[in-house]
Amino acid sequence: MTLPRTTVHRDGTVTYWSVYRQQWVHRARVIDHQELAAMAPAERRRVLRSYAVQVGCACGRLTDAACPWYGPARDTVVVEWMPEWLRESHRAAGNSGVYPHNGAIRVRVSRQCAADLAGEWCEIVGS
Repeated sequence: MTLPRTTVHRDGTVTYWSVYRQQWVHRARVIDHQELAAMAPAERRRVLRSYAVQVGCACGRLTDAACPWYGPARDTVVVEWMPEWLRESHRAAGNSGVYPHNGAIRVRVSRQCAADLAGEWCEIVGS
């Protein structure tokens, strides 16, 4: 049995199965960052290539403050962020380890939020 897949339509909208609402979302132009993260990697890449889909910034997962930014996927990047509770052990170990085994978190954020977050414990790792 083959399960239905996420569909990117010619007009750039997307039909996908919402993991959180447990229903199909038809011809969406805006997709929440949590919904995007719940998609299979291949489906997520197809959705992010769509020119019409607006995605949300997930910087709130790192800052505990909701981010109002929604925009085209092309205006987002993936950042890798080290949680505060792991920083001291990484400092003592010479910052050893690689993602995902080092405990870092990767999220898709707007370019502006990425610039604000960038520093010793946060770096841009993809687009």
